Amino acid sequence: MNTTSIVGWVPEPQGRGTIGLIWSCLVTIFLCTWNVVHPNLPAETDKAWKTLWRRSRYLMVVLVVPEWFCVVAAQDFLNARAVQRESPGWTLAKCHYLLMGGFAVKANGRVIHLSPKKLMKLFHADVLPWPDTTEAEILDRSKADWVLKSLALVQAIWFALQVAGRAAQQLSTTTLELFTLGIISCSFVTYAAWWAKPFDVRKPTVLESKKPLLETREPVSRLGFRYDLEMLNSELPFILGVGGALTLGALHLVGWQFHFPTETERWLWRGSSIACVAIPLMVYAFDRIFGERADWPGYILAGLYILCRLYMMVEMFAGLRAVPADVYKVPQWSQYIPSIG
Repeated sequence: MNTTSIVGWVPEPQGRGTIGLIWSCLVTIFLCTWNVVHPNLPAETDKAWKTLWRRSRYLMVVLVVPEWFCVVAAQDFLNARAVQRESPGWTLAKCHYLLMGGFAVKANGRVIHLSPKKLMKLFHADVLPWPDTTEAEILDRSKADWVLKSLALVQAIWFALQVAGRAAQQLSTTTLELFTLGIISCSFVTYAAWWAKPFDVRKPTVLESKKPLLETREPVSRLGFRYDLEMLNSELPFILGVGGALTLGALHLVGWQFHFPTETERWLWRGSSIACVAIPLMVYAFDRIFGERADWPGYILAGLYILCRLYMMVEMFAGLRAVPADVYKVPQWSQYIPSIG
């Protein structure tokens, strides 16, 4: 790493400067996170601002703990596969649609929302007709922006290639770019697990009941990981969460020898990076050894983990006030690859 020349704010008449560096990272992060979360149907009484606010909260969680959504998406995928095994002929998209609150029931003159488990029982008992909604109709209700998703893919690939090119040419990289790579890696896993799940559906499909139903209205989750389906005997979501956290921690450890404005910041980054690797391993070990008795230590460790992540999010911007000059050199070939920023 070249530490002979340290610079602060750099304009960009040619090549990239500080604004260009920040812009490329923020655009990549936004494209990879805004469409990655596939929330369940909102309440019919929710206003547009409330839906936007909920989505913004999810975005904040993705930024701080992106691996959490790997867990949520994986559990959603496994639940959808479980429903598919009980529903011959159903596509994975239709199973996701059921789980996300896509089917409501009209009974006694009003529309009620039942849990997926309750709906499945009513289907099998022939109280409710099996929905004949096609995948095409479901996808028509979905508002997936394939243009934005395509842009996200192109931007993420360009960004990863640029960072790899910088490493190949021994050019310095910033902690902000390491953070962005971590977001990209978790987003790809989440996208894969939620690939078949409809996106941003606003209105449910209403089914007519064949027989009278109890006047029971059951809560519907907004994200998808609190439905009362039978718990699946699979550790995949948990393993993905730990694996995602370890990947993020490993990426932050790459910055061990990076230049920081002060020694204090350097050691805080190193300590936080070590914590982000050690804490997921400790949580996994406590879960294996103590089971549910490890809840309170888990909460404490989770709080410490979030504090470390928040510090790193602040430092990756604060550290730009003093970086090696070659941070702003551009790999020769990267200028020929299209990107946004």
